[in-house]
Amino acid sequence: MFRTAGVNRELRRWERWTFGIVAGLVSATAGLAVAELASAASDKLQSPVLDVGDRVVDSVPNSIKTLAIDWFGTNDKIALLTGIGAALAVYAAALGVVALTRFWRLAIAGAAIFGLLGAYASQSSRRPAPWWAVTPSLVGGLVAALALLACRRALLGREASASTDEEQPRSSTIDRRRFLYATSATAVGAFAIGTTGHALATRSDVAEQRQALRLPRPRRALEPVSTTAAAGVTGVDVLAMLFFMGAAGALFLLIVWYLLQPRSA
Repeated sequence: MFRTAGVNRELRRWERWTFGIVAGLVSATAGLAVAELASAASDKLQSPVLDVGDRVVDSVPNSIKTLAIDWFGTNDKIALLTGIGAALAVYAAALGVVALTRFWRLAIAGAAIFGLLGAYASQSSRRPAPWWAVTPSLVGGLVAALALLACRRALLGREASASTDEEQPRSSTIDRRRFLYATSATAVGAFAIGTTGHALATRSDVAEQRQALRLPRPRRALEPVSTTAAAGVTGVDVLAMLFFMGAAGALFLLIVWYLLQPRSA
C-alpha cells in the first residue's frame, strides 16, 4: 500500500528540526516585512532591526565602538546589522523547532516578545521618536506569532494546537504538502510586502533629501558626453542575476519534487 510523502501520522526527529527551522525563519521574515511596510508610513518610524541596532550602539562602551571602527571601517553599521540579523535568525529557528513540540505556546510568546523588545528599543535609544513609534515592532511581532501558529497548524493540524499531553498528538495528521504550500505562500507574500515597504521608505527619504539639496552653480559648463562612450563591459550584471535566479529556482523545484514523491508505508 502506498501513500504520499505529504500525509502520514509520524513526524521524524530530523523533520521536526527541518520543518521547525523553516517555519521559524519564514515567520520572522513575515513579521519583519510587515514591520518594514508599517515603518514607511512616517519618517519618524523605522524597522525594529534598526531600533535594536540604535539601542545596541547606545549601550556598548566607546572602546568597543572604536574597536568596531578599526575592524570594519566605514562598514561598521553594516556589520552591526548583519550580526543582529544572524542572531535573529538563530532565535527564530529555535522558536520554530519549539513550536512543533508540546511547548508551542512558549514559541508563540517568544515571537511576540521580540516585538516588545523592538518597541522598547524604539523608545529608549538616542533617536527622538514619538510614543507611537512602537507600532512597527508591535505589529511585526504579532504577525510573526500568528505566522508561526499558522505554520504549526498547517503541518500538524488544528487538533495538535489543542493538545499538550504529548509531544506530537497521535490523533493529528502530519501534512507535509500543506506545510510546503503554507510556508511558500508566506515567504512570497513577505518578499512582496517587504520590498514594497522598503521601496516606499526609500522613495520618501530620497524625495526629502532631493528637496533639501542645493548644489552650487558651476563656473563653466562641461562638454557633453559622447554618445559612443561605453564602459566596455555589457550584460555582466544581468547574466549574473539570471544565473543565480535560475539556480535558486532549480533548487526550489528539486526540493518540491522530492517532497511530493510517493513513499511506501
